[in-house]
Amino acid sequence: MTTSPAAVADGPAAVVSGHGQRLVLNSGVLYAANALIRLLGAVTAALVVRAVSVSSFGVYTLALTITLLVGLVQDFGTSNVIVRRINQDARRGAESIETTIALKLLLTAVTLLPVLAVVAALGQQTLLAVLAVMTPVHLCTAYSTTLTSAYNGAERFDVPVRLSVLPMLATPVLTFALLGVGAGVYGAAAALVVGSALTSAVLWRRFTRDYFRPHVVYDRRILLLAAESLPFFLLALSNVLYTKIDTFVLAKVQGVDAVAVYGAAVRFLEFVQIVPNVLTAALLPISVRLMSASERRLGDTIGRVVRLGLFLAIPVVIAVVWAAPTLTTWVFGERYDVAARPLQIMAVAMVFSMVNSPLTLLFYAGSQTRRLLVVPVVLLVVNIAMNIYAVTVYSYNGAAVVTLITEALGTVALVVLIVRTRFDIDLRGVLRGSAALWVLTAVLLAEVIWVDDRLLRALLLLVTYVGAASMLRYPRRELANLGRMVRSGRR
Repeated sequence: MTTSPAAVADGPAAVVSGHGQRLVLNSGVLYAANALIRLLGAVTAALVVRAVSVSSFGVYTLALTITLLVGLVQDFGTSNVIVRRINQDARRGAESIETTIALKLLLTAVTLLPVLAVVAALGQQTLLAVLAVMTPVHLCTAYSTTLTSAYNGAERFDVPVRLSVLPMLATPVLTFALLGVGAGVYGAAAALVVGSALTSAVLWRRFTRDYFRPHVVYDRRILLLAAESLPFFLLALSNVLYTKIDTFVLAKVQGVDAVAVYGAAVRFLEFVQIVPNVLTAALLPISVRLMSASERRLGDTIGRVVRLGLFLAIPVVIAVVWAAPTLTTWVFGERYDVAARPLQIMAVAMVFSMVNSPLTLLFYAGSQTRRLLVVPVVLLVVNIAMNIYAVTVYSYNGAAVVTLITEALGTVALVVLIVRTRFDIDLRGVLRGSAALWVLTAVLLAEVIWVDDRLLRALLLLVTYVGAASMLRYPRRELANLGRMVRSGRR
């Protein structure tokens, strides 16, 4: 077995032909993996919410949010840099794996210790104890996320997915067992640690067998990596903050009970957000190569992804809006039936995020990443200002509305920035197609809201959606292309 870092170079294709087929296959793998992760996360959350009080679940939700933010700082945008480096210069990308692990371990220590100190100073003893139990998660993810990025850069998305299935299944099983003996939220946190450790172990074993054994290296290359990763980190941080700041505002203004209700809605929303996240991750390696070969081809590809992805995402949005009251009550219990309304509101935001996520790849794939920073920074300021008012007056429903408005403003900001950057993309065509599908979404939502008879509602939704597909030419064309890609991939 190859033991040189250069072995990673065997992953990316030397040419960009067939990128549509690879996009479909990679997206399929990532979608299945993310769906499983979200499903197991929802199962775990349902187990916890039924075993502990509302306030305890609020503390657990807040601990998960803090853990996410610490993990974001730990990653520091290096996941995108590894993928980009491997597809620009495979040997340099492979060599940066060791430096990335070292940087992540360093950032974990620098970030986590102050966070624990602040929580302790605020007197939140239960939250502090849960965060302390979760601490090993960050050490494990420093390795597992780096190795996963290396496989993704080589377009071997299936490897970390297959290896992570059993460790992911262990988390809800162990959570159920520990809750059964009265461990409460501490048991749920410990189960998360075990799942992370198992995932890291199996990925490390496979990577050392496929390529080489990474060693933690602390030298000047850490500074170079940090400098290249900084724009990606600032973008990710701003995006996460403006989607998570509502949780902290809720905790401060309305208390942990409101956080628990909002957290239940967010657990379901994560399923809806799989689609744009998966398309972005699967398209990034291809986008880097297309940008260096032909910016026009990259623009055409992203335009098709936006139109087709949005068309396929509409039924998901409508299904969530329709079934939200039943889903939240069935999974979390009658105490959380009020979580249906914020879930319905935030689900609609997907029709904008489905446009935003692919368009950001125009900046990620080349040297324009820094120009994108202004968008999430402005959105963050706007989001905080709106949340302070909306959460105070309307609680978790206000936070959901702010999320929807911010995502729509993000689409406007991205369009303006793309025009100013003068990318070679048919932006008018993308906007015309998106606008038509936004109108279709509005019509379908009106049918869901105003038609009471369930059978009649279902028939109207089906007729409207199929009728729109027959009238709009590009969905049929893109669906035909998708079918050809899948068939060629099977052959």
